[in-house]
Amino acid sequence: MNRFRPAMLVLFTSIIIALVFFGAQLQVPTALAVPGFTAQNPVALGANTCAGGGCHSGTATAGGSVVVTGFPAGMTYTPGAVQHLSVTVTDPTQNRRGFELTARLASALQAGTFATPTGSNSNLGTNGVQVVQGLGNTPTFTFDWTAPAAGAGAVTFYATGLAGSCCSGDGLYTNMYTLTPAAAATPPTITSFTAAATSITAGTSTTLTALFSNGTGSIDNGVGSVTSAMPVTVSPAATTTYTLTVTGGGTTVTQKATVTVGATVQPPTISSFGPAAATITAGNSTTLTAVFSGGTGTIGGVGTVTSGTPVSVTPSATTTYTLTVTNSAATPPTVTASTMVTVNPSTGTGTLAATPASLAFTYRMGGRTPSSKTLAITSTSGPTSYSATETDPWLSITPTSGNTPGNLRASINPAGMAAGTYGAQINITTPSGTTITVPVSLTITSGSGGGGTPSGMNAQPYVSNSQTGTLAAAWVDYLGASPNNSNDPLNRALVLATSATSPAGATAGAAIQGVSGMNLTELSFDFRAEIPCTSGSPQFLVVTMDGTTHTYGGCKGSPTTLASSAPAGWTHVQFDLTQAPSTLNSQVRSISLVLQQGSSSTGSIAVIDNIQINKVPVGKGTTAPPTPRDD
Repeated sequence: MNRFRPAMLVLFTSIIIALVFFGAQLQVPTALAVPGFTAQNPVALGANTCAGGGCHSGTATAGGSVVVTGFPAGMTYTPGAVQHLSVTVTDPTQNRRGFELTARLASALQAGTFATPTGSNSNLGTNGVQVVQGLGNTPTFTFDWTAPAAGAGAVTFYATGLAGSCCSGDGLYTNMYTLTPAAAATPPTITSFTAAATSITAGTSTTLTALFSNGTGSIDNGVGSVTSAMPVTVSPAATTTYTLTVTGGGTTVTQKATVTVGATVQPPTISSFGPAAATITAGNSTTLTAVFSGGTGTIGGVGTVTSGTPVSVTPSATTTYTLTVTNSAATPPTVTASTMVTVNPSTGTGTLAATPASLAFTYRMGGRTPSSKTLAITSTSGPTSYSATETDPWLSITPTSGNTPGNLRASINPAGMAAGTYGAQINITTPSGTTITVPVSLTITSGSGGGGTPSGMNAQPYVSNSQTGTLAAAWVDYLGASPNNSNDPLNRALVLATSATSPAGATAGAAIQGVSGMNLTELSFDFRAEIPCTSGSPQFLVVTMDGTTHTYGGCKGSPTTLASSAPAGWTHVQFDLTQAPSTLNSQVRSISLVLQQGSSSTGSIAVIDNIQINKVPVGKGTTAPPTPRDD
């Protein structure tokens, strides 16, 4: 055996040399037939490399390079995504090229996976980690790389390129690339996907509105791309479920909305609508008959009606009636038709009657104008038209025409008229010329004063605050200006007093009752002359219907006041409201005669009698304790 050992050693050595030589010449990849130089990269690839094995040597040639292309923009990768990469080896002097490429994590572990590259003599090797390799006469090799899962971190690609035959004087090139994980994409979301009308009738339409974000949206069933919050119109012929799909960042979300399509509802129809008699005489009736289908019918001024069923109407004048048939589920939902009933006035052959047969008004000068009175007009021959007139300017009526049975109101205006009795007439006439006359009387009396209240007015004492004990207001016996007045045998006077300690704004006074609604022209009173009277107190406070308060007061009246007619020891004060600036533009709501707070040292007092409103004496109120008031 020993004599065969040298021969076997020589044989095995020859085989190995042949494999290396022929592997290089025939371009058959072997463990040592891939380009190396990767040992010069920052992370060692292991011993199974040409550089590590020493099978190739050389330097980079000017203008030569190894370049990897196909990386994503921004040099980022999406976990799990497949990238189509290419390696190109460039050398200006050599035609035969090869390469070796690996991808590693920071821990030097394999990063992702490579698919077998295309091209002759290309394969995957495992120099400790997966290595993609290629050798041939073409400069470019292509292959796929699948990125690692999320959380792997940065990935570094190490590339070695070879240009040359073998095995010295080759062009050797290296390159390195680093990819970082792409930022996680925000997944798309759908906030809502709804139909404006979830139920429609065949032949009509509705809208679909989608609210979504972080993606692009589309709706199936022929709708197509949509924009968030922008309605799109759909007209399904049958009940349809629409699916909204929103895609973004590699994620897809969906939501559905259903539009139910019902059978077409026919619109309502009116076959006929008219009166039994198109022309009638005032006071008579006719019937309206409507024939319709497909909805609910109503006649304006009449109400709901049934198709084919007559309804009775009694118009007082020519009237147009409108029939409306409605079905909210139909298109259009309503249909209308109109008809007219002409009303002719009655011939008026019957007898007119007015109730009451006469009117009487009574007015006391300075008092309220009497309220209007009502006349009821009837006819014995059925409804008839009439007209009415008055004979005197102080009498007015409204309305001045109508149909029986009817009413009219009569009013009077006694302004400027003297006391006495007046007569007028209201004449009511039919078209045929029949006339009835209603007599109207007006009695005007002048007012009288004294202790009673013949004018309807009286002065009721009051104080603004009864709790302080610093105010007084009362009719006091035997202090008045008319000791021999039979209407006031106790000869009372109105005493108003305020203390020096009265609260600020406190008043003592008398409210004049029975004045609301009057037209005010004059105010007056008498006061005891021996009692000092200030320039502003006592005074009348007049509130008119427009809410304005007017003040007339002091111890001196209007410039045109006549010489005092007051008894001895009394002074007469009169205010003429027909002269500017005292004139009033509104009727009276209330009148009070008040005494304001006196001086801080003495207080104030006033003794008053013969109060008159529009020259009409005001009656004296009760002698009961004064009524407290807030004013």
